[in-house]
Amino acid sequence: MKRLNRIAIVGGSSLLIASSVLFAPFSALAASISASVSASTINSLGDFRVTMTSSGVSSCTWSRLDNNTTWQWKDQPLPSGTAYDSGIISGWAGPSTYEWQFNCTDGMGGQVFAATSVTISAETGSIFGNINDLLSSVINSVITNVVGPSNSTTPEITVLPTPLVYPDTPTNEYYDMTLTVSNTGGAGSLLTGSLMISGDPAFSCISGCSYTNVAPGIGPNVVIRFSPSTVGTKTATLNFSGGSGAVVPASGNGIAPTVVIVAAPNPVIDVSPVPTLFFYGVEMGDHRDKQFAVRNVGPAGTLLSGTVSVSGNPDFTCRSGCSYANLSTTDVHYVTMRFTPQGAVGAKLGVVAFTGGGNASRFVNGDAYILSISGNLDFSTVPVNQTKPMTFTVTNPSPVTDVGVGTIVVPPPFTCISGCTYNLPPGGSHTFTIGYTPTSSGPHTGTGSLSGFPNSSFNFTGNGVQQYFRMQEP
Repeated sequence: MKRLNRIAIVGGSSLLIASSVLFAPFSALAASISASVSASTINSLGDFRVTMTSSGVSSCTWSRLDNNTTWQWKDQPLPSGTAYDSGIISGWAGPSTYEWQFNCTDGMGGQVFAATSVTISAETGSIFGNINDLLSSVINSVITNVVGPSNSTTPEITVLPTPLVYPDTPTNEYYDMTLTVSNTGGAGSLLTGSLMISGDPAFSCISGCSYTNVAPGIGPNVVIRFSPSTVGTKTATLNFSGGSGAVVPASGNGIAPTVVIVAAPNPVIDVSPVPTLFFYGVEMGDHRDKQFAVRNVGPAGTLLSGTVSVSGNPDFTCRSGCSYANLSTTDVHYVTMRFTPQGAVGAKLGVVAFTGGGNASRFVNGDAYILSISGNLDFSTVPVNQTKPMTFTVTNPSPVTDVGVGTIVVPPPFTCISGCTYNLPPGGSHTFTIGYTPTSSGPHTGTGSLSGFPNSSFNFTGNGVQQYFRMQEP
């Protein structure tokens, strides 16, 4: 399981680094701050009061700009953390303009800003003779109220945010959150201390666990890890030493981890041709073989396995490749189907089922024929022991059945003289030369055939006659 780390960057925006979809950061409320002064314009030595309220923020700083040119106080942490009240201020002389600026950090690390100002008008008179001394006294009072003790070497510690509340975290995982340690003591103070954690051991300090000679202002970051080993609510107390010390309560809830089951990708079967494997014309009693090609077109890395079955007509059978196993996406598997027409002639139809990869079905279609090739050849009368040649042509009348290649079979006294080997594709023809050599007188008959085609028959006839010589005297 992956981790979620939350890193707060002081003086900038908070950064949430998420490496898992198992967690989401806190849902931040809309942050806002409002600053106001009781009177925007007053006479010298008049009374005024500066206040700031906020919602949805975790920490704030204040700054004061005098006469739009001089920073008297810059980015000072508020002891209260998220609100400010100057109390009644009086005795400030004019002409002067003072602007209070407030900058707060929301729960997501974003910055929210507000400002308010007071203008003090000029007046004359002996009452202002010691105005500088009076201003110094009042300013020192304000500094003591906002910043800390009047002793400039006394450190004070402020730790934000508080309390530290973690989101629900699966057991044996962790979630990190960041605290900021600030020295809000005197201007010449140095803060030194360390962190001690008491309570549930699910909380531990990862970095910034001690700090040395931290000058006034925002100091080091302290990373606290929440890593529950069991389900349930966990609490701890973070004790920071230095200054007057600080205590930050921490809490979190351990939950059962979410088990995400990712289904393995499945193979996808593809069979060609689509949708039918044709056998065209095949003679009754003969057979013909053709092939389907099986492929895995699923995601790379998948393996396809399955079997082949045939239904619908027993004239179609699977001869080879009738099962396949572990076909990758680069493999091609061939399935040999055989058509052996039996029974009646005509069209035959079957169905071939392929399992695996979502399954597939294809048709097988064939035409069964009874094809006969026949002819007659009559040699008439031929003298005994003499040979008479004659030719005849055989034609394959089928537009689909291929008779193939073979030789003509001729019984004696008939013989094939030339063209004895044939090739008869659909519609093809071939001419043979047959010789008749009678060895005795009288009629002779014989039946020939093509060696590769049983349904062929050729009738040969002839009549042998003796030769007579008559001597005639002169």
